[in-house]
Amino acid sequence: GVVRVPEEVRLPLEEIEVPFPWSDREVRDAFQRFDTDQDGELHKDDLPTVLRYLGARQLPPEDTQRIVNRQTTYATLNFEEFSEFLVKFREHDIALLRDEFRSADTDNSGYLDFNEIHARLHALGYAPTTQSTIEAMNVLDRDGSGTVDFPEFDFLKEHLRKTEGMTIADVAELEALHTKIASRSASREPVPEEVW
Repeated sequence: GVVRVPEEVRLPLEEIEVPFPWSDREVRDAFQRFDTDQDGELHKDDLPTVLRYLGARQLPPEDTQRIVNRQTTYATLNFEEFSEFLVKFREHDIALLRDEFRSADTDNSGYLDFNEIHARLHALGYAPTTQSTIEAMNVLDRDGSGTVDFPEFDFLKEHLRKTEGMTIADVAELEALHTKIASRSASREPVPEEVW
């Protein structure tokens, strides 16, 4: 069965910690990769690309600009400023994630069940099947409780990035089809018979 933490013991959503998703090495590697002229500075305009590279959830560009513009009026960031920007970006991202979790948690239990995850996938513009929602639950429910808590919910974006809301089998089939077509038609457009 599902083990529930009594409500009086459960922390308020604002107090639940979610780990910083990148190691120091990953942050340094991303900075160095996008510091193309090796001057120890990243341009503010490159931040959305760097965030995509790091696998960060995509926020509206104006949110990213507002965060960095509060930090500095200069056009570039050194490594320490970039690291500080990532912390501020993550804080903003977590605040938005909390709002999403609250809206998905329709029974206010502090956990998301199958129906709430299924509805959330629909709200995000996906057309989930029962199987794709079961797979999402299995991936997200890291503690095996049968529900998804707030820290586990943070992994939904990564799961959707990999699957686009499809089942794992559907993704594998599409990848195999792509590989098959790409190998057969490297220099020409494939004909329908090759696809089907």
